[in-house]
Amino acid sequence: MKTKALKRILKIEVKRELDECPDLSFLGEFTDQWQEGAIEHDGGPRDYKYFVSGNHAVYKLENWAHVPEADKQGVIRQYGSLEAAEKAYARQDYERMLDYDRGDWHMVGILAVAEVAVSFDGGKTWKLDRLTSGGLWGIESDGGEDYFQSVGKGELENLHRILAAYGFTPRQIHGTPVLEAA
Repeated sequence: MKTKALKRILKIEVKRELDECPDLSFLGEFTDQWQEGAIEHDGGPRDYKYFVSGNHAVYKLENWAHVPEADKQGVIRQYGSLEAAEKAYARQDYERMLDYDRGDWHMVGILAVAEVAVSFDGGKTWKLDRLTSGGLWGIESDGGEDYFQSVGKGELENLHRILAAYGFTPRQIHGTPVLEAA
């Protein structure tokens, strides 16, 4: 006689984990090759001569084509010109990278995790499994609690769909308390 499989959701948790291999290219890169817009690097843990911003290395008017005129005028009032703004933004990227190197901030990933158990012998023995949402990685650790909560909510919704695809009922899914990331 075939025994019906039993399954349980033991725990659901939204986790924030260190992103150990982050892509920081949006800030820029250190290099020994000078290029237009490069900032001289004055030491620190990276042994390169220059830093080149990922977004603001060289001023080009077409880079501002998507920006409304009123916003451009605000930038000009603040920095004196769009070109001066680009240089200031590149400097901010450089300082942000140095802050990263000092450990002032890091990158994290946020994901939802369910610990589930299944039994094929009427509950005598159980196999434990871990199901996860895809997770969103490359989030700046100082991005703000509201943003972390928003991402966590989306990851939890993704995990709920995964649990449903595995045959868990809405009652099982929504009846399991969610532990939030610290």
